[in-house]
Amino acid sequence: MAAVMRQVEKIISPGITTLNIDSLSCELIAKNDALAAFRGYKGYPATACVSVNEEIVHGIPGPRVLLEGDIVSVDLGINYQGYFSDMAVTLPVGKIDQRKRKLIEVARKSLDLGISQARSGNSLSDISRSIQSFVEGQGF
Repeated sequence: MAAVMRQVEKIISPGITTLNIDSLSCELIAKNDALAAFRGYKGYPATACVSVNEEIVHGIPGPRVLLEGDIVSVDLGINYQGYFSDMAVTLPVGKIDQRKRKLIEVARKSLDLGISQARSGNSLSDISRSIQSFVEGQGF
């Protein structure tokens, strides 16, 4: 269902609302004969979780308009024939400053580092230590 996320990514631009992102997500999931896994889960009212700038994960979509220079995170849960996927991406909205660009880059690299530590014989602390030391070393 990564194709759904790739289509959602294409509309991220200044002037759209977080509700626009949610509506497209809902439409695309249905077109793929799948179900939105988040909608209704413990009362969650939307298909996507959309967080802008300083908002922490699981933001509820609404009338907020994306502005040039924002960064937006979109989190989708999809139930496709009983298989549940959960994916998230953080994207620039138009042109962003160097600090925000670095934040996105560091977050992606830290994910890779964490995944590289997820192996037999390692513990959760090995994963978190690799992420934390890298992120802090990059000034975050």
